[in-house]
Amino acid sequence: DNYRKAPESPLSHLWEAIQHQMVQKVLLSSGSSILYYKYKSTGEDNIDNNETNVSWRRTRLPPNQPQMVREMMQTLQSRGGCSDVQVLPDSWTSRLAQPMLAALPFVYLFFLYRMVQHFSNQHANLSSMDEKPHDKSSSTTTFADVAGLDAILPDVQEIVHYLRNPTTFQALGARPPRGILLHGPPGCGKTLLAKAVSGEAAVDAFCACNASDFVEVFVGRGAARVRHLFAQLRQQARQNQHRKASMAAGWIPQWLARHGMPINAWWWWWWWPSFMLGG
Repeated sequence: DNYRKAPESPLSHLWEAIQHQMVQKVLLSSGSSILYYKYKSTGEDNIDNNETNVSWRRTRLPPNQPQMVREMMQTLQSRGGCSDVQVLPDSWTSRLAQPMLAALPFVYLFFLYRMVQHFSNQHANLSSMDEKPHDKSSSTTTFADVAGLDAILPDVQEIVHYLRNPTTFQALGARPPRGILLHGPPGCGKTLLAKAVSGEAAVDAFCACNASDFVEVFVGRGAARVRHLFAQLRQQARQNQHRKASMAAGWIPQWLARHGMPINAWWWWWWWPSFMLGG
């Protein structure tokens, strides 16, 4: 019987069919919310003829009324002349609903654990930026490879003199600047000049990096990457005899933009700066 496609009928029609003993079979859903009933094919029909054209009908029972449902079943069997009353088994979706609801908190905890573990691994693996601090081949560039920057070469040569002979300057109590700010349009040779200074000074470690290597979503991650980068440079320098390292970084445009200075940020972006740190 195709009872699931039965048209819906009001509850009053079901009571009327029970009073006239026109119900042949009843199927009650497991949740006692829907009742399917089948009309008898014989006997005098005192109900609306349109109701008997379809053998199966469907009626929605009032929710949270188990007492009324029990009384209806008793009336149906005692005075309605229907002895075929069955309870439908649970569907596979309702069978899976309870285990899935019970497993939902554990699934949430599993994905939460995986997310925390992923972020922890990213935080622990700070060396995932690049292996640029260990690229010693970058320091083979000299002033002979730099062209068109003759006006600035005398200034940067002072850094080279100190890095080559630090004891001479230290005996006089002189200390070099911690860094040099280079500015100019993109492609003018700022990073190349920094590499040339490292090559002329024969430093043991050189690194060229940008702000994108340190910009992170989470607070503290960018600062941790900066500290890790300097630690890498120091470690690489200490593994060699001279213990000298330099770094070129182009990150002032992003720093100004993130601190609410759009005009200066545009100017610095156009004059793309770099730091050259020696020590």
